[in-house]
Formats: sequence, structure tokens, C-alpha cells
Amino acid sequence: MGENKINNKTICSLLIIFSFVLYGNTIFHDFALDDSVVIQKNKLTMKGISGIKEILTTDAFYGLLGNKKIGLEGGRYRPLSFIIFAIIYDVFGSYAPIYHYINILLYALTCFLIYVFTQKIIPVRPITRWYFSIPWITAIFFLVHPIHTEVVNNIKGLDEILAFFLSLLTVYLSLLFVENQKFILGFFIGFIFLLALMAKENAITFLSIIPLTQYLFSNDRKKSYILTLFPLLTATGIYFFLRIHAIGSIFSNQEMFSLMNNPFLEMTCSQKYATICYILGLYLKLLLFPHPLTYDYYPYHIPIISWQDIRAIVPFLIHVSGAIFALAAIRRYKIFSYGILFYLMTLSIVSNVIFTVGTFMNERFIYFSSYGVCLIVSYFICHISACFSLKGNKMEVRSILLIIIVTFFSIKTIYRNTFWKDDFTLLSHDINISSESAKGNFNLAFLLYHRAIHSSNIETRQNELSLAIDYLTKAIHIYPGYQIAHFSMGLAYYQLDNNIVKLLDQFKQATSLSRDPDFFVNELLLFTKDIKNPDHKIAVLEGMDSILPDKYGINYNLGLSYGQYKRDYSTAIIYFSRAIHLKPDFFDAYLNLGVAYQFNQDYLQAVNIFEKALELHTDDIRLIRNLGFLYLKMNMPDKANAYLEIARQKEKNLEKRF
Repeated sequence: MGENKINNKTICSLLIIFSFVLYGNTIFHDFALDDSVVIQKNKLTMKGISGIKEILTTDAFYGLLGNKKIGLEGGRYRPLSFIIFAIIYDVFGSYAPIYHYINILLYALTCFLIYVFTQKIIPVRPITRWYFSIPWITAIFFLVHPIHTEVVNNIKGLDEILAFFLSLLTVYLSLLFVENQKFILGFFIGFIFLLALMAKENAITFLSIIPLTQYLFSNDRKKSYILTLFPLLTATGIYFFLRIHAIGSIFSNQEMFSLMNNPFLEMTCSQKYATICYILGLYLKLLLFPHPLTYDYYPYHIPIISWQDIRAIVPFLIHVSGAIFALAAIRRYKIFSYGILFYLMTLSIVSNVIFTVGTFMNERFIYFSSYGVCLIVSYFICHISACFSLKGNKMEVRSILLIIIVTFFSIKTIYRNTFWKDDFTLLSHDINISSESAKGNFNLAFLLYHRAIHSSNIETRQNELSLAIDYLTKAIHIYPGYQIAHFSMGLAYYQLDNNIVKLLDQFKQATSLSRDPDFFVNELLLFTKDIKNPDHKIAVLEGMDSILPDKYGINYNLGLSYGQYKRDYSTAIIYFSRAIHLKPDFFDAYLNLGVAYQFNQDYLQAVNIFEKALELHTDDIRLIRNLGFLYLKMNMPDKANAYLEIARQKEKNLEKRF
């Protein structure tokens, strides 16, 4: 192998080795952030291969939430990564190292594809050393860039890696198709692009990238360009058909009223677009100088910016002038133009300019776009700095630049990986960077709360609950309308020192702010089931009833509590009756009301209630038998025997069925 030449097999091996050197310290990390959502808590993933059919026909969050409203901006139809997770789960279960290993391997293959693709559009000159070529430097810059640590470390990031790999492969195949016009390539273009779209919606931007690439880097064969569109548009049509079938529409029409799902909710239109420009400036800054990095860019880690702020004006001018330059000089400086346009086109869909994506920004959002910047920087190093050299020294400026950038980026990447070890390590570190993020403070508080209530050490429990309250206080200070933070604060206060007053006060705050107070009602009812002190349980339920007196669930649970703990059946009857008034088809309330009358020795009322309940559930053997015994107590043997015989017959039929 000569100094100026190297085969692709060796390049691929080098990139795989380097990938595992950089990310090898992540293999034995635990699941973090959204990983549990797509694997450990996802019922479709946990079905393994048998869940694939449902994965293909439902929203990405169906496996976690079922038919509940997901409360997130935009519908998510991304079945490909979920299918892969399901297959892995079928074989390895929830063994995290396997998932991390696959992310690293596919990331390495993506970097190799970047090398092959870039070599296709910018052939290496014979006199150029391979390690100073644009394709190699672009691939290496992409590989070592610390901003990709979120995508690689977060197992859920497989959707980004798959989507970009498959999209870039589609572009590469489209160039081959223009060269030889083989029909089979057209089929693969359509099939692979469909897979890219099914990995993540961002791939749709390649409908503009592909013709741009063909225009700049292939022979002028317009017929071939047009022919390439057929498989691409066919794949897009199939994807949209599947998406509409799964989530009901191309885009979600759910209106977002929470700042955590619509960060621009409290801004004017002018502030919104000024803040977006500020964010675009942050993206460029992180691509050129990736520090500090954080998983959390929620309100108000990103502040509200106006057009009087230079932090909005400068990025606006940079992006507009960059776009104008790219279009005006598209033939003369086609590498620069292509890099700029690739960056802008792939960024457009996650920039919040076209539609709101649910958060201000995320490092994974510029995973696709970073290729454009890596290409431009590589071109600059190879073609600009090559003109200069250090006097009296054989080492060129470009060598120094390469060593500095690759070394700095590699150290930063390896160091950043350490914080992705698990949820607590990541959240407790990144809160120091995103201290003004309401969601960041809430997430850490939520984690501390759950650590505390599962701790057997009383001192640790109290300390972590106190810390959780501090972070929740900060979250609410940042965003006073943060409903779930108010609710969680109440739970934390009760767990800390049985403070019922603060629990109910925060419950009142949460429900008054919410468009769906029933969510908090149901959550607090679940919480009361674990309250061991009957007086506390009843006090909480009565407090809930005074805040929201028309909730059947609260009245029903009060009836149960007075009956079970106080043996106060008269009061239980009042609450069960209220529950039935609020929900006339509430079978369990009828059943328990009848039991309360029975214990109160009002057998006639008990019979009347049980017979009404029987109208709702005609096959309930337990209820039928109860009626039989009641009629015996009332000295009505004929009716008693009739009901008991019906119960026996239904039991026999049930046994035959099984």
C-alpha cells in the first residue's frame, strides 16, 4: 500500500477501531434519558419480534402510553429503530451493552460511508496523501466531533444514526444511478429512502439534497435526474400512507399549551424568531467550539431574545449571507456552497422556523447538518492552509490544525461520554450547565424523589427529598405554570414529613393550572393507596374533595376508606351514593354501596342496590351469589335459591369453557 493510496477496507477498519477507542467507555453504561421509553417501558419492544406488526401500525409512543394523548409536539412515526430494538430484546432482553455496541458500530459505518460518499463527489488527487484528503478529514472530523456524543450515547439516538446513514446511502446510490442508469439501482434508491424515512422524519430533507448533489457532482444528464425522482417520490408516498394509517395525519394537530412542549408559548412572534436566530448561532458555535455540552436546552436555559439583541442579529446575518453566497457561487465554489446548503437544508426541519419541534434545540438535532460543516472545515484545511507552512519546519500548518482539532475533539468526546453513564450522573452534572432550565431542575428532582422513597437509609431519604424540593422550587420559580412540578412538590413534602397541608396546596395549584385536572386527581388517588395511616388517607381525600367536589373517583375512595378503616358505613353510603350520582354506570360503586348497606343491616336497600348493579353486569357471579345470601337473611328462600342456582350454573359454564 503506497503513501498516497489506501483501500476502502483499510479505511473502514481504521474508522471502526477509532470509533471504539472514542466510545468504548460507553459500552457498559446503563440506559439513560429516553432509553427506557423505547426499550424497558415500551410494551411493543418487550414483545420482541411478535410486536413488530403493532410497531409498524402505531405512533412511536403507543408502546409506552397506549391511546393516551402523548402531549408532545408533532406525531412520531419512527418504526425502524423500534423494530431493531424489538429484535434485540427478543434475543438479549434489556442488556444495555448490546444496544450501546450497535450504536457505536453503526456510527463507525456511517463515518465510513461519509468517506466513500465524499470521495465520490471530491475524488482524491493522485499526488495527495490519503490522510490529507478531504474525504478522510471530513470522516475523521465527523467521527470525533463531541456534539455527536448525545446521539451515540443515548440508545434512543439509533433513529438519528439510521436515518442519516440510510439517507446518505440514498444520495450515493443516486449518483451511481446517474452514471449507469441501472433499473435495480432505482429500486434500491426507493427502498433505502423509505427505510430512512421510517427511521426518522428528518430524512425528508434529502428530497432537496439529492437533486442538489446530482446537479453539482455528476454529468449534466437531466433525464437521469428526473428518473431518480420516481423512486424517491414513490417511497415518500408509501411513507406518508403508512404514517397517516398509524397516527391519523401527516402532522399532529394537537395544540400544545405547555411550555415544556411548546417553548415559544409565552413569546411574541417577534421574540420567537429572534430567539430562533440566537439558537442558530448557538448551533454554529457548538459545531466550531463544542463546549459546554448538555442534554437539556429547555426553557429558560435558552433565554427569550428580542431583535434589539446582537445575539439574534449576528446569526441572522451569517445565515442569510451564507445562503446568498452559496446560491450565487454555486458553480465557482461548489464545495463551500454544497456544505452550506447541506447544513441549511438538513437543519431547516428541526430549526423551529417551519414548525415547532417541542423544544428550543438539541445537540442531536444537528447530527445531519454537522456533515456540511465538517466538509467545509476539511476543504478549508486542505486547500487554504496548504498554502502556508512553518519556516524551517517540514510540518505544514494543516498538520498542526488537524492534530489540534482531532486531539481536542477526541478528549472532549471521551470525557463527555463519562457523564452518560446513567440518569443520575448525567442529570446531576448537566444541571450545573442548564441551571435555568425548568425541565432540567424538574428531571433531577424527579430522580432524587424516586431514589429517596426507595432508600432504606432514613438520613439519605430525608436529604434527597430535601434536595428534590429545592430543585422543584427552582423549576417553579423559572416557570410558575409548571403543573407537574407543583404536583411533585406536594408529594415530596408529604414524603418528607407527612405534610398534608402542603400536599393539598400544591395539588390545588397543579389542578388550577391544568386543562386536564383529572390526570392529577388519578395520580393522587394512586398515591393515597400507599398511605398507611388511615387518618392521613382520609384527610387527603377530604382535602381533594373540598378542592374538586365533583369527582366520582374521590368520592368512591372516601366511601372505601370510611367503610374499611372507620367501619362508618353511614358515611361510606353517602360517598358511594355521590360517586353513583356523578357516574351512573359506576359498577364498583354500586357493589360497594350495596355492601355498605348490608353491613349497616339495611338488607332491603342492599338488595335494591345489588339488583341495579346486576343490570350493569348481568354475569357477575359474585354479585348474584351475594343476592342469594341476602335473600336468605331476609327469610325469602325461594328467591335465595333461584339466585344461588343461577350462580352455580354460571360457575359450571365457566369451568366448561376452560
